[in-house]
Amino acid sequence: RTVRPSLGGGRHRRRRAHSAPAGGPGGGSRSRSPGSRKRVRFADALGLELASVRCYWPAELPQVPERVHTQLRRDALRHFDPQDPLAGRLPLAPCFWDPLGLPDFGARLGAQGVCLEGVRAGGLGVAGTLRVLNLAYEKRVSVRYTWDGWASYREAPAAYAGPSAGPPPGPPSYRFAFRLPLPPGGTLEFALRCHVGGQELWDNNGGQNYILRVRGRAEGPPSPPQDGDGGWIHFL
Repeated sequence: RTVRPSLGGGRHRRRRAHSAPAGGPGGGSRSRSPGSRKRVRFADALGLELASVRCYWPAELPQVPERVHTQLRRDALRHFDPQDPLAGRLPLAPCFWDPLGLPDFGARLGAQGVCLEGVRAGGLGVAGTLRVLNLAYEKRVSVRYTWDGWASYREAPAAYAGPSAGPPPGPPSYRFAFRLPLPPGGTLEFALRCHVGGQELWDNNGGQNYILRVRGRAEGPPSPPQDGDGGWIHFL
């Protein structure tokens, strides 16, 4: 015997919808004349709030434990060698003179085609800029660097940063910017490479490469390079 639920009485009742669906046969939709107006009611007319405001007091702000701050600072220095007592406490310092401040910067740029402007070491890496002669429209500029004295090396691309401006005067050139990661052992060595007009150009700091070390171990900037001291890249 089939038992069907009762539609009337009993504990289980179906709740009717407050409004019937619009459209369709039997939907109860009313025809609206083109000139009739629609009725709009706002929330405040129905006794509701137009905005919900919640105030926070300083005492309710989350308090971050000091140990969390300490851990974050420790993680930021994880790229340094934990066995090195100087690494992670002292920043990197360049072992070369500021190239842009040397009197022969324009001459070296004209001779090499690519030349480092300067670098800045911080807690998140080493940032630098360089100049490239406008020998052709297409230029591929990169920075080859090592952390282990060229037993291995990596290459980082340099991004176009616009035409060069300001002194010293020289041939038309463009600026490129690059960023290198901090070395795990406290020493970073790099050279610049540029492919332009079918040529491969290098700036290797007169054969010595550009070296940054943890401050305290650096011997200080060497003497400014003299004319005729140029050479091919040091590790080739």
